[in-house]
Amino acid sequence: GETVSALYALYRYFDATGRLLYIGISGDLAARDTSHISRSRWMQLTASSTVERFGTLEEVKAAEQEAVESERPLFNVQYNDTPEAKERLRAYLEEIGRDDPDYHQDQEDTGRKTRAQAQAPGTGCTGNTLGTS
Repeated sequence: GETVSALYALYRYFDATGRLLYIGISGDLAARDTSHISRSRWMQLTASSTVERFGTLEEVKAAEQEAVESERPLFNVQYNDTPEAKERLRAYLEEIGRDDPDYHQDQEDTGRKTRAQAQAPGTGCTGNTLGTS
């Protein structure tokens, strides 16, 4: 089984050009990946991902906030809800020819998820998963 040092995952999704689309956390990467595939239209843009492991929920939440605030992924709303972030997303979607309301709605829906959704590993997903690239 997994060791205590690998219970929680901080993951990043990237597009084919290496642009950071989304940063999230989970105690169950497979379940969260399935959720993103079925509910997040931006997953169609994903070409690769990375995963970092953390031993506690507190550690992974702090790492997520720091990563979102410093790396400014396009589709995160939590820790990234600014006019500048919305403009970067709008410009990106226009650049790739996908400037439609559905993508903007994905960002808003993702932002509604709360940290209260965080559950113990193996029991579900947090507010935010994928295997390694």
